[in-house]
Amino acid sequence: MSDVFMSDGTLLQVSVTASPQAYTTIPGVMNVTPPSRSRKTTDVYVHDVAAAITKTGAYEAMEVSFELAWDPGDAAHTALFTAQDAKTVKYYRIILPSSPTTTMYFSATVSQLEPVTADAEG
Repeated sequence: MSDVFMSDGTLLQVSVTASPQAYTTIPGVMNVTPPSRSRKTTDVYVHDVAAAITKTGAYEAMEVSFELAWDPGDAAHTALFTAQDAKTVKYYRIILPSSPTTTMYFSATVSQLEPVTADAEG
């Protein structure tokens, strides 16, 4: 039987140095959706072949989403807004606490932040 991936203990981290990269955990992250993995494909038609030949190319642009229990006084949360304003490409990783630990690395720009959802339940 294969391992079941549990989400408890999953970490989203951002690189705080260039090379070598040192990562720090972004606190308060909830419901992380890792990047999907899909490649570009194109059909190539060759005169002496009856059917199209499908060629597989590079990976498509990916999206990672997560919910954040936003703390306006937290330096890591403030850094997300700063990176968004400056259109800065940062290096991130998601660590899944499975056995063995699985780590996904990617670079990204922050495109959308919604800092506050003020509902009646607090």
